[in-house]
Amino acid sequence: MKKLGIFLILGGMCASILAGCSATQTASESSEPVSSAVVSSEPSSAVESTTSTESEIASESAPEGSSAAPSAPVTGTAAITVALDEQDGNNVGKFFQISGVENGAVSEINSEIDDLMDEYREESTKGDGSWAEYRSFSETNSKYLSIVVHHNTYPTYGDQGDIESFVYDIGNEKIVTLDEVLQMTQKPENQIVSHFKEYYVALNENNQYRSVSEVDIEGFALHENGEADLYLHVETDDSPDAPAEYQAGSSKELYVFHTADASFDILYTSNIL
Repeated sequence: MKKLGIFLILGGMCASILAGCSATQTASESSEPVSSAVVSSEPSSAVESTTSTESEIASESAPEGSSAAPSAPVTGTAAITVALDEQDGNNVGKFFQISGVENGAVSEINSEIDDLMDEYREESTKGDGSWAEYRSFSETNSKYLSIVVHHNTYPTYGDQGDIESFVYDIGNEKIVTLDEVLQMTQKPENQIVSHFKEYYVALNENNQYRSVSEVDIEGFALHENGEADLYLHVETDDSPDAPAEYQAGSSKELYVFHTADASFDILYTSNIL
């Protein structure tokens, strides 16, 4: 009986050991997938895959016909640069444009100057003995960029040409208008015209048979201190009572009005800017 009891005890112990080993192996096998997921050898590729998937989903869910937002204007340092500078025989073509920034105001200015360049090319290639002069002048300061173009076609008599001007406000990224300049300088246009007629009479004191028939402000350049040079296109003619020896016919003349001291000058290429 004692031997039988011993065998029974030993048998129970072996059974317990075998059961424990089996349980340990089962637990070890069930834990392998968790360990593999935690100790991933490619974490970055998993992130990239997720990002790519999200991007694809966003793309697929975007409504048809939608487009990306328009690109922002190019910002930088606005500057005046030479767009064309040539002399072909008597023809002279010199043009400036604005570079360094891209926005609506600059595009509009450069487009209008492109039109002037096209006009110059047409006038300078007529082949009829005429020639064109398109001369540009500029002023750059910390607030404004001013471009002034004086142009004329020759031969001509009694016509000093025309003025075109383009003024860019650097800080506000906009075109400066004549109305804004007149308000800024506190010089009303009717006052300028009235004062010019007085100036013209004094200028022609030896010929009182000339009179002003029309005054137009064709352009301007704006200085850093807020003062401006205004370019006047003036039509003059003989007075109705002019004797024959004083009759010269009508003419188109150019003058400049300096708002800083309210003075006038005959406009020459040397004093445009």
